Amino acid sequence: MKLKGQSPSPISSGSPWNGRGLPEDAVVVGDSTWDIVAAKQAGVRAAAVMTGGAFSRAELEEAGAYAVYEDCRELLNDDFPEQLETTDS
Repeated sequence: MKLKGQSPSPISSGSPWNGRGLPEDAVVVGDSTWDIVAAKQAGVRAAAVMTGGAFSRAELEEAGAYAVYEDCRELLNDDFPEQLETTDS
C-alpha cells in the first residue's frame, strides 16, 4: 500500500518507529492503515486494534497488519505479545 500526499511522512528522522535501536522482535500496535504502513516501512511488525473506527479488519490486514484485534482488551486477553512467534524478515 502506498500513501499519496501524506504529510508529514510516516517515517521521519525523529520518528520513534525509525527502526534504530529497536529490538528485533519489536511490534507496533496501531489503529490506522497509516500506522501499519509506517511500521512496515521502518521494518517493524505491526498489529492493529480497531478502536479508531475508521478502518475495517480487511483494510488493516491489507495494509499489512499480521494480527487485528477488536480492541486493546482483546489484544491483552490474547496474551499479546507473548503468543507471537518471531518471524524472519
